[in-house]
Amino acid sequence: HFIINFNVPEIAFADSIKLTFVADNGASHSSISDPFGTREIIFDSAVEQAGNHTIFFTNFSSLVEAVDSVQSLSNMNDLVDGMPYDIRLNYQDRAGNDVVFSTNSRVYFSGSATLPPIMAAPIGFIPALFDVDFVIKENALSGTLKLIIKCVSTSDEVADFVTPDRVIVFADTVATHGPHLVSVGFLRYAGSNSSDIA
Repeated sequence: HFIINFNVPEIAFADSIKLTFVADNGASHSSISDPFGTREIIFDSAVEQAGNHTIFFTNFSSLVEAVDSVQSLSNMNDLVDGMPYDIRLNYQDRAGNDVVFSTNSRVYFSGSATLPPIMAAPIGFIPALFDVDFVIKENALSGTLKLIIKCVSTSDEVADFVTPDRVIVFADTVATHGPHLVSVGFLRYAGSNSSDIA
């Protein structure tokens, strides 16, 4: 289940408010695909009124029956876990002027799957002071957002099986959907040097 919020600036032309989900099957980082095609939702007259609207979505297979404000759905296949979608909202005013739209690109759907974070830093060598640059695609469960630093070896290095993993648990203030940049000081003092580290 998820929520969509949007604003209609003035009364809309009948049946012109459409929400379209297009799967980004070309995403280079994703091994997931959605073979079911585009889903287009047309909302009823209540959503055509000017103002802010909040729609609570359920599974697409039961969306028309479950959500009163949904008038029709072109494709009743449920969205695919972990799949990125381009979501487009179309609108035309009652005067019949040109249709305008707003698009949010590569929005990941998470039904029962946990979406993996994307980490841009650190890479290569880790200095005594370093930044952790990452994006979370959904809010994390408290205490589960961690940076784990493991000792590894290459073919010309001696494997280190003695040194324990360094585990940094991030505070709940960081465990929210969106981009984050956390500065980490000397590891032994990390918890006391940053409010972002639990």
